[in-house]
Order: sequence, then C-alpha cells, then structure tokens
Amino acid sequence: MPAATEVVAQGDRAIRVTRDFDAPVALVWDAFTRPELLQRWMGVFGDWEWESCESDLREGGSWRYAWKQREGTGRLVLAGTYREVVRHQRIVMTQRYEMEGLPDFGEMLVTTTFTESDGRTLLDEVVEYQTAEARDMDLQNMPQGLEPGFAMLDGVLASLR
Repeated sequence: MPAATEVVAQGDRAIRVTRDFDAPVALVWDAFTRPELLQRWMGVFGDWEWESCESDLREGGSWRYAWKQREGTGRLVLAGTYREVVRHQRIVMTQRYEMEGLPDFGEMLVTTTFTESDGRTLLDEVVEYQTAEARDMDLQNMPQGLEPGFAMLDGVLASLR
C-alpha cells in the first residue's frame, strides 16, 4: 500500500507536508536534488512535461524548474534561491510561482527536512507564505499536485535501490 501524503495548514500562513518513503535518506535526497532524477517524478503527469530543470545546490545558489503543456500554451515556472543546504538533512529555500493566470503568491520560504529511520525516510516540508490568502489558495490544489508525483517518486526510489 502506498504511503499517504499529509498536507495540512499550519498556523496562519503555512502548509506542512509530510510523507514517508521506503528508501534510505541518501536516495531520497538525490531524488529531490539531482535534476536528472527530479525530472523522472516531479510534475510529470497529465499533459505537463519538463521544459528545463536547473539547480545550483549550495547556499546562495539558485534553482529554476519549468514545465509546459504538451497540448496548449500553459507554462509553469518555480524558482528561488537556496538559503541553507545540509546534505541528507535539510534544505531551506525561497520559492516563487510564475504562471499566467495564477495570482501572485509572493515569495515563499520552504524548509524541507529529511529524517531516516530503519532504512525509511520521512520528508517534512513547511511552506511559509506572505499571506493567509496565498496559503489558502495553494492549499486547495497542493494535495492533488503532490500525490501523483510522490507516487512516481516511489517507483524511482525502488529503481535506484
């Protein structure tokens, strides 16, 4: 049975995402930080496909992920800067959405923690928004967007073991 992704409001302006993966932290870390692995699972469902995936994984480095619709003109970009990188443990980064028709959510602060226990890894991610309204808008769609990718990630992790 696949692991469940928990997506809950936290405080006035944050969302907490937790998910358990049946893989050691080194593999989960790589799947979240190496562009060639990210492109195998993140955002690749429906009619969306990768346009570019760039990451300079170091404090002060930038990152940018872009997708486009196979049919149509839709385009989504996520981009930001790494503020803290502790290998196999923690990533703190800024994030901004760029998509035509999407309200400006402002810059978000994303803190992702990876914790291994008995060969499994717990992902704990907190996304802090500038306003409660931005958080609430994102909370409406986040579970449907995350779960297909995480299900694909389970398969990627199994193939890496």
